[in-house]
Amino acid sequence: ARALTEFYNVFAKYGDSDWGPQAGVRAQQLKTLLETQYGKKVNVDLGAFQTKAAEAQFRLADNLFRQKKYQEATVEYLKNLNSFPETDASVIALGNLLLSYANMDDALMVKMVTSYLGERFAGKEPAAMALLAAGKFYFDRTNEAMYMVEYDTYLKYFPKHPRAAGILFTLAGLRRQTNDLAGATMYYQRIVDGYPKDQFYTKALNQMAWGYFAASNYEGAIKGLTNFIREAQPGPDKAQAQFALGDCHRQLGRLAEALAEFTTVIQWLAPKNNPYATSAADVQKNQELLEKAAFYRGYCLQRIKDPPEAVAENRAQGIKAYDQFIALFPQSKLAPKAMNGKGTIQLELGQFDAAAKTFDDLAAKYPQSDEGKSALFSLVRSAMEIKQYDQAKSAFEKMIARGGYSPDEFVRIGQMMLDAGLYPQAIEAFQQVVTSTQERNLLERSLFGLGKAYYEMKKYNEAIRALEELMQKYPKSGLFYDAKFTLGGAYRETGSLSNAVLVLSDVFKYADKNILINKASVELGQIQEQQNDLQAALASFSRVALLGDPNDAEIRPLVEQSILKCIDLSDQMQRYQDELDSCDQYLKLFPTGAKIDEVRKKKADAKLKAIQAAPAAPAPGAAGGPAAAPPKAP
Repeated sequence: ARALTEFYNVFAKYGDSDWGPQAGVRAQQLKTLLETQYGKKVNVDLGAFQTKAAEAQFRLADNLFRQKKYQEATVEYLKNLNSFPETDASVIALGNLLLSYANMDDALMVKMVTSYLGERFAGKEPAAMALLAAGKFYFDRTNEAMYMVEYDTYLKYFPKHPRAAGILFTLAGLRRQTNDLAGATMYYQRIVDGYPKDQFYTKALNQMAWGYFAASNYEGAIKGLTNFIREAQPGPDKAQAQFALGDCHRQLGRLAEALAEFTTVIQWLAPKNNPYATSAADVQKNQELLEKAAFYRGYCLQRIKDPPEAVAENRAQGIKAYDQFIALFPQSKLAPKAMNGKGTIQLELGQFDAAAKTFDDLAAKYPQSDEGKSALFSLVRSAMEIKQYDQAKSAFEKMIARGGYSPDEFVRIGQMMLDAGLYPQAIEAFQQVVTSTQERNLLERSLFGLGKAYYEMKKYNEAIRALEELMQKYPKSGLFYDAKFTLGGAYRETGSLSNAVLVLSDVFKYADKNILINKASVELGQIQEQQNDLQAALASFSRVALLGDPNDAEIRPLVEQSILKCIDLSDQMQRYQDELDSCDQYLKLFPTGAKIDEVRKKKADAKLKAIQAAPAAPAPGAAGGPAAAPPKAP
């Protein structure tokens, strides 16, 4: 006790001297000894004096640190930290020690001091600031591995620190810059979950939603945008989020929901002096959003299909919406699209004269736009989409008469006409292409389209010319197999059977898919039958009937067709057992087939014919044969 008193007096009176800190250490040791081993109560508070002494003791190390003499500073800091490990000054000293090791590029000691600060001084402001300072040191030097050590330790041991949400937001931004959207979302989610009252909360909601949007995760974006809009104050970011919310629903095909969200954008931004803009730049930005929202309002009304009884009214409202848009934004890049949409609705409603006028106005008002340049093409396409074929043909005739349309547009129209069975118009469209371009993609499709259309019109010689030209120009065409099958069919129809067989041999030579091989076998069987080579024809059909996979949706019809041909050919060739086998195969594989009743009848007939064609049994005892046994009683 007397020793404690003497040490305390030196410590209290001469704390700034070289002896003061040593006396303080001895006094603390004796205080601990008296209290723990002897059970004494020591009424001496060394805390305040210790901090003062520690500050004095760390003064030399601090000066060395400021002079960037980091090696010498570390020696002094470690020596004095052993004497004063727990004071507030000790935490600051540890922060300087951490930066000293960082400047010395001693990563191992940096990690050690970092862990010590976090574990020993969790929750204390100076320790948190020390880790942040070290994190910034490495961040400024773009050393990601090391700044993540500092920030991860900081976030682990100081989650309630005022700057924690900001650090998370920064780390999320860094992840976004590397396109690590999942990593960014993880940090944003930590802000949303843990810091609902922080200024970065709504920012995190916003960024998380836009991350989902950029990744085309529209469901996730809808959730994030909805939360952000609920929390955010009126401003350009909130308006942008509201528009994006509508666009997410549009991308998902939820046009009614999209319409409601776009309408909200219009209601927010249409009034003058609305609270969603605070600068001229914001006003301009919001005006662009208003323009797009007004366009998409008409877009949604044009396409909403449910409920069916409201479709006509929605379309009528869509025309009004497009008219309003064109009146408000006549110079917009979307104005030609709006007029095109209006014309399409008019076609759908049967307003053909009005639609024609709309497309004429489109060409006149916006002649430089893609829609204006292609107004008649748009009319044809729109009419085809809603199966108004007379209107489409009329507009197509005007296209031909006016000229100026691109080969690409004629290819697209030709394909639409071909798909709809309007073969004369398809031929005319494809002819426009083959006489005006040598671009392979367009010419290849047009030559095939011509061959197909001519074939469907039973103009087989014209089909042959177009398809042979296609194969001559592009022997490795992506349309090779379709062209060969159509060409083989055309040769067969003209009676040029040897050429038909030659064409199919190319298919057998190169085909690597079962559907192609089976289809070629059926075609070959038909040709062989036409050549009256029934044996070869039966062999071709039998290959498909016996080897084709009836469980394959594409091959199954060919199997059915081949079995039926095997039945007919076997009957003609009087091969009744083969006919019976084919009938049984059909009944097993196609019990609900369209020909089931006919096959049953043919099977019964084949049985009868087989019996009649069988050689007669020898008479009893004839030629020395055994006598017939008497019949048994029933």
